[in-house]
Amino acid sequence: GSQGLKTALSALGANFTDADVMDLLVEMDPQNKTLDFTDFVTVMLRPLEDDVVSDLKAAFRVIDRSGRGSIDADDVCTVLDDFVNIKVSRLTAREMVAEFVEQGEEGPDGDAMLQEDEFLRAMVQS
Repeated sequence: GSQGLKTALSALGANFTDADVMDLLVEMDPQNKTLDFTDFVTVMLRPLEDDVVSDLKAAFRVIDRSGRGSIDADDVCTVLDDFVNIKVSRLTAREMVAEFVEQGEEGPDGDAMLQEDEFLRAMVQS
């Protein structure tokens, strides 16, 4: 929930009060006060508008927990669970990743992999 989002924002250098975080959650999803993956990335980037590319790279590094330079369904599941306490299935997470790539690249385990450059292009276009 809100504490996980606050932790994620802090990791990017943004210091929000609990009330600020709750306001963001309400703004993104007034009914449930939850975030999907796209909302999560949008909220993470919102306070960091000075250098967009740098901010996008920082957001990518937060999501790319293993540091391998790509995001897969496991990364999405972990980040959503750790930072915003949302549990999603691998299938749902794969669909979230696929939203960011026009044609998913297949990794060795068959998962769509989102590379940093694809992430940057998708975020700039959205």
